[in-house]
Amino acid sequence: MRKLKHGLKASVGMFLAICMSIGMLSGCAGNSSSQASSQSGSSTATTEKTTIQLWHYFSTEGSQQKFLSYVNEFNAQSKTTEVKVTVLPFADFKTKLTVSASANSLPDLAMIDNCDTVSYAAMGILDDVSSQVSDWESVKKYYKDIMATCEYKDGIYGLPLESNNLEIIYNKDIFDKSGVKYPDSTWT
Repeated sequence: MRKLKHGLKASVGMFLAICMSIGMLSGCAGNSSSQASSQSGSSTATTEKTTIQLWHYFSTEGSQQKFLSYVNEFNAQSKTTEVKVTVLPFADFKTKLTVSASANSLPDLAMIDNCDTVSYAAMGILDDVSSQVSDWESVKKYYKDIMATCEYKDGIYGLPLESNNLEIIYNKDIFDKSGVKYPDSTWT
C-alpha cells in the first residue's frame, strides 16, 4: 500500500471529507437532513447535522476500530455533518449493495474494492466525481494504474484508499522435476 504524503490518517480524513462533500453514490441526498425552525417570532434557528450513511466490510476488529476512530474524529470536528457507519460481512457486501441499488436505498458512501468500481459505475450505482476531484492536488499523488481502477468512460467514480498487489510465486525446481511449463501471461 502506498501512503499519500501526509500518511494514512490524513489520507482517510481527506478521503472522507472529499467524499462527503461530493457524494460518491447516486441518491446521496436521500439520507441528508437539514431543518430550520423558528419559535414564536424568535429569530433563533436550529439546524440538524446532515447525516451521511457509510457502509464498509472491514472484517478485522483492529481495522474496524481504526476506521471508526477516523470517523469519530471527523464527526467531532464537523459542525454540519455526521457520519454513521454500518459494517456488513464481506460475503454479503456486494449483494447488499446491488440489491439496495435496485431498491433505491443505497448508502451515501461505500468502501468497495477497487476492482468493483468499474462494474458499479457501469450499472449506474456510482456518480462521476471527476469535476469535484479535478482540483484536488492529492489526486495527482496516486499511481496512475491504481487511480485507473476508479475510472470508467473518461470519468472518476471513486478514490482509492488502498490497493492489493497480486503475484504468482512458484518454485522452478519443482516445475522442472514435474515437467510442468512455467506460468506465463495467460495465467493472470
